Parts: sequence; C-alpha cells; structure tokens
Amino acid sequence: MQHDDSMPVFLRARVREAAGLIINYHGDAAIAAPILQDAVTLARDCGNLPLLRDALQSLGISQLLQHEYAQAMALFEESEAVARA
Repeated sequence: MQHDDSMPVFLRARVREAAGLIINYHGDAAIAAPILQDAVTLARDCGNLPLLRDALQSLGISQLLQHEYAQAMALFEESEAVARA
C-alpha cells in the first residue's frame, strides 16, 4: 500500500478495506483498525457510498473484535445510514 498515491482514490480505499478484512480474519484487529480507518477516510473523499458502507462495516467489525462495543455500534449505525442513503 505504500507508494500508491498514483492510484485512483476509490482503488486505494478498496485495497485498504480488503487488507483490513484479511488482517482482521487473521486475528490482528488492532493492526487492521488504522488501515480500515484510512479506508473510511478515502471512501469519504471519493464519495462512493457503497464503498463507504463496506469500509464502515469492516472498521466496526475490527472495533467489535477489540471489545470496543460502543464504537462498533456507532460504526454499524453509520454504515446502515449510508446504505439507506
């Protein structure tokens, strides 16, 4: 993911979201969280609502795995709101 500044923002966000999911799957939610936060930021920047929904949900899963239940719920609720938009 380093040196990807020349890639479209959408693709950079999608790559981070996918990487975060994989890292979560392997049990490293604390490592995945900042990567997924970056995915959320990039998804907001490019204005792609389905991507933002996915990134928020993935970050919520990461927070859930870290027992950060209030943060996870807030992310899931925002993801739902984006999905309904």
